[in-house]
Amino acid sequence: MSDDSLELVLRDEVGFLQDCKMQRDLRGHSRAACYVLEKMGQQYFMKVYSGDRKEDLWRVEATYTQLNVNTAKIIKTEYLEQLDKTFCIYEYIDGKTLNELLGDCDITEAENLGYLVGKETSKFVQLEGDADKFQSEFEAELKPLWANAYRIKREYNMSHEQKLPVINLPRLEKSAQQLKEFIYATKPTFVHSDINLNNIIIHDGEPYFIDTDGGKIKFRALDFRGNCWWGWSGSNVEKERAIYRGIYRGMFNDAIPDSFHQELAFTMIYEFIMRLWRYRDIDEQTHYSFLRWHENLKRTNYFEKYKFPWF
Repeated sequence: MSDDSLELVLRDEVGFLQDCKMQRDLRGHSRAACYVLEKMGQQYFMKVYSGDRKEDLWRVEATYTQLNVNTAKIIKTEYLEQLDKTFCIYEYIDGKTLNELLGDCDITEAENLGYLVGKETSKFVQLEGDADKFQSEFEAELKPLWANAYRIKREYNMSHEQKLPVINLPRLEKSAQQLKEFIYATKPTFVHSDINLNNIIIHDGEPYFIDTDGGKIKFRALDFRGNCWWGWSGSNVEKERAIYRGIYRGMFNDAIPDSFHQELAFTMIYEFIMRLWRYRDIDEQTHYSFLRWHENLKRTNYFEKYKFPWF
């Protein structure tokens, strides 16, 4: 369904959207359709998710309220069975994302912003999960991800004249197996699920978490999958590293454990095989993912015993 068609159907089905200005919001990397709304001089934010997400969305909001962590409050949400989509209208948080603030701050200011975020994420540890249950579920999740990675590499190289950048998948999988033990040495707790520079807005000097719909019980390092693609190259790399350094400092109260290097290293490998699964039918995304990882792995020696220098 095209953007215009979706908007027309939503206007017909959702009474709140009558006499409402709707503008598609393409910022960030959300797979849900996002809109900025204006109604009677008041702004709102709307996301349209696939499937029935109503119960999940209310559960996540209740968790943030319980933990006293700032997020955009739900105004209205409903599952539209005929579309198999859930719309959710949130309050509009007036501010700038960490990504938008990068150009206006120096290294120290960037790290201080990250520190504020880290202090908030430290509250997540109040909600713990069953370690044995999560490990069992996680192991089941990893098997098809690795099988898909091998298949994608084999089939792509057989069908394309330009081959994928060379990545030794057996070695990478072995490294991930070793690093995974550092993940399992921690307790699973509630996490945002995708803390990155586009998912945190600073409003009146306070961080607000957005794109929170994936919140669930996981291991702490899996909250930072975005580190895989940011903090390595680009014009703002030092500021991006400063923000993440600040987040980790705040999260661990200025005492980042050495083991967190290995936890993050596993998380970045995990993001790679997840990307290959998510974009398995898009050849250019497969090539891009292998290219980026080829460059990262040259810097890190497959993350074996790697220490992040910007810590």
